[in-house]
Amino acid sequence: MGEYWIRSYADYQLCVIALREGNSEPALEYARSMLHAKQRIGDTFGIALGLDMLAAAFSANGDGYSAALASGAGQRLWDAVGHPQRGAPDVAPLREAGEDTARRLVGAVAYESYRSEAAHADPGEMLAWAAGGESPL
Repeated sequence: MGEYWIRSYADYQLCVIALREGNSEPALEYARSMLHAKQRIGDTFGIALGLDMLAAAFSANGDGYSAALASGAGQRLWDAVGHPQRGAPDVAPLREAGEDTARRLVGAVAYESYRSEAAHADPGEMLAWAAGGESPL
């Protein structure tokens, strides 16, 4: 019915639940759905949070490269809104576990390089990629 704000946070919670239960594919779908809604309403804070969730979902799916890109794109938005990474208290452990997994998957140096590239890439291109498009990097 065109309501995006509440639905986006429902998708956020469903993503958290899926990650905690080890259901990585649904987590990826929920994170992308959240991002889509947050973009529709121009919620930069919510988009940053959605990119964090997407990064955790990519890690859980064994895709360290995409996790690093999502994390870097998210960091750029966190910097833009003037907040450190936030979310519900149960998100920090998911974020940290996702970062650790991604570093193991691609190597710490590569992870930081990919993350930095994404943080300095065009935000619109990174969001198009996050929605399911091709990587601009």
